Amino acid sequence: MRSKTPTEARKDFYQLLKYVNNNHEPVQIEGKYDESNAVIVGLEDWNRMLDKLHTESRGILNSTNVCSITNLEEDREYIYYKRVLKDSLAKLNTNIDDLIINNLYDENRMLYILAKVINHYTLFKGILERKNININNVLNKEIISDFESFILLDFETYILYNDPLEKSDETWLSNVIKPSIQDVIKHI
Repeated sequence: MRSKTPTEARKDFYQLLKYVNNNHEPVQIEGKYDESNAVIVGLEDWNRMLDKLHTESRGILNSTNVCSITNLEEDREYIYYKRVLKDSLAKLNTNIDDLIINNLYDENRMLYILAKVINHYTLFKGILERKNININNVLNKEIISDFESFILLDFETYILYNDPLEKSDETWLSNVIKPSIQDVIKHI
């Protein structure tokens, strides 16, 4: 990647635009201060990057959301917490399998894992709010509804106030909770 100072870039601005569009190579502008650092990318390349991000995020992110994410550090945080949330949901899913298959009931373990999921979801939601991104634009409304009602309310209440698993509880876990968790994991 070519590098220029802000003064050089200002002097050769139109040639830089021509260069990045014709050669499909970005130009980095490096100044003494952070606010004078930037990268110039051709429009065609920018659109390709947005399309690739949209494809890799399985349609969860759209170009408007990507454009509104401006801070690179926040991008890393966003991606990290999205991954952490997905991993903790997968772990909760596995523990539900243990409950159903082995009829094991460990209230403390489930509450600990559930608390982690709630914490990761809250952090992820907080990052989106800081970036002024509506969570409904990132995750499907039905998924958010499932996630917040089934996992945050019903499941926590259920574990706190019910006796160890019975046959009807297995059905409830496998038919109601497990599909909603799997749906959330698919769309994160």
